Amino acid sequence: MTAQTVEGICNLALDKLGADPVQSIAAPVKANEKLMARQYYHWRDAELRRHRWRFSIETRRLTPVGDPTSVGPDAPLYAYQMPNEALRAIRRKGDIWQIGNGRKLYDASSTYIDVDFVMQRAPTDMDVLFQEALACRLAFECCEKITQSNEKKKDIFQMYRDAIAEAKLANAFESGPEEWVYLDSNEQYSWEQARSL
Repeated sequence: MTAQTVEGICNLALDKLGADPVQSIAAPVKANEKLMARQYYHWRDAELRRHRWRFSIETRRLTPVGDPTSVGPDAPLYAYQMPNEALRAIRRKGDIWQIGNGRKLYDASSTYIDVDFVMQRAPTDMDVLFQEALACRLAFECCEKITQSNEKKKDIFQMYRDAIAEAKLANAFESGPEEWVYLDSNEQYSWEQARSL
């Protein structure tokens, strides 16, 4: 059965540790609720950002904000603000935007740019295999606090590695070959261009 709530994923993690379930992490009262309230959103975002999960990718059309900035005599760049819920911008082959500070992208276009982002997702939007991997990650991160067992922590880490591998494999089969779509590096740029990214 799919964990349709934040608490559902937290309870999957706690089940792996043999710990008491939580009722709510939005208004935590018990120790496990407070622990999960501290851990859940951080590790959710970390796990989403680590990979191009098919369920988390969304294309947004961005328009420039503010005046253009200049990085050279003939190179005005326009700033584009990343959406608040965006965890990572994904560079498509042919994209020439640059990532700057303040969660901004910079591009020579003065009208708009379409950018793919890895976005924060609610449990109802997550793949079930990702939910399992996230639950294992939460269990691993909370294991010492709850169990004080290094042996249990080692077992949970192996469980996490297996779950994340299975989730990535399923994601790869659904996504298909992506070499022509996305880049994980700045290999399309010259050395000088790559330095400014």
